[in-house]
Amino acid sequence: MSKTAVDTIVAKIKRRADYNVTGDTDLDALILDAMNDGLKMIKQSLYDYGLYEDISQQATFKTDALQAFTDIQQAKIVGNIATFTAVAADAITVAIDGGAAVPVVLTGLLSVAGVVATINGTAGLTGVASTIYKAGSGTVTIAGATNVTGTDTQFTTDFVVGEYIRIDSTGEERAITAITSDTIMTIAAATNVTGSTYKYSGLYPLVITSPTSGATSSVTVAQTTGSPLARLFASSTDWTQSAISDLDEILMMSERTYKFALLGMAYQDFIAMYPDPASITAVVPDIYCRWDNRIYFGPTPNAYSLLYLDYIFEITEVVAGGTLPFQDRYDPLLIAFCKAELMEWLDSQNATGITAAKLKVKELKNDLIILASRNVKLNRQTASRRNMIPYFSPRKKIVA
Repeated sequence: MSKTAVDTIVAKIKRRADYNVTGDTDLDALILDAMNDGLKMIKQSLYDYGLYEDISQQATFKTDALQAFTDIQQAKIVGNIATFTAVAADAITVAIDGGAAVPVVLTGLLSVAGVVATINGTAGLTGVASTIYKAGSGTVTIAGATNVTGTDTQFTTDFVVGEYIRIDSTGEERAITAITSDTIMTIAAATNVTGSTYKYSGLYPLVITSPTSGATSSVTVAQTTGSPLARLFASSTDWTQSAISDLDEILMMSERTYKFALLGMAYQDFIAMYPDPASITAVVPDIYCRWDNRIYFGPTPNAYSLLYLDYIFEITEVVAGGTLPFQDRYDPLLIAFCKAELMEWLDSQNATGITAAKLKVKELKNDLIILASRNVKLNRQTASRRNMIPYFSPRKKIVA
């Protein structure tokens, strides 16, 4: 099976409807209108009868750490290596929304997300590069010096030398130069705070987000000097990300590290269950709901997780010179639909012909979609029965 060119279908419709007038641009526009209406009808019928193959696809996206929702129409890439040390002259380029690749020079230590990548020469770079910070346990006191004393803290777990601590009461950030224990460490510059909460950086060293949403929203990184991307990203597939701009209906959302499917529910039911989603966090959420372009999660993810999304896509209206979105098995149905539409518009007095054309549409819809859906269900039923051992067995003898 293949996808047919729009111009080929237009020519066939003209022949079938006997309206083949060369150079009639108005007629061509009328046929394209009918084709786009017909494609919407076919898509809805395929969805109604469970034939998802031609109207679905898969995409991936990452949850936002400590944020109750993710905007899937905004592109974002996330480094996913727990420790990363840049070396002299290590460099990458970043392209935002299809723009020019802008040099990004990585300097200093980036471990457990620590210091945000230092970006040099960023003319034209409009994306956001950031580190996500998490709330640390306990409080810290710094008595006008560089010594940090913690209460109920876990410095050896939350930090490594070279990272930064963000102090909530003052908003200051200080580089960590030494860690003695879970409650004692040293920072590079003195400050003065008493019993302040604080934040430490998360597990992902670099986050670059496009400032726009929609079909053009994209982020791409490329390696130029050294091997920084090998340390920032586990896989080259994480070096680029585009927004999911054609989502119509979600079929399934799954996570493959812990290997389970998330449960989808209506927004109203979700809010009833999670009136304050951010109040409960987990590494991977269990439940999702969709509202507009946002996907909300419960509990709120406290880290970046890669999720797989199987979904019904929106159909873009076809134009001359383009290609149909479906396989050519549905061409006869589309042609018949367009013929019936043309007869209603151009030959409205031909009641007999119009009725016959509409019956042909019903006949083809029955043959190509309704009956096909029954075969799919039968095949699924047969496959499930084969998994039963045994499928049929003799009636057991009952002993009195």
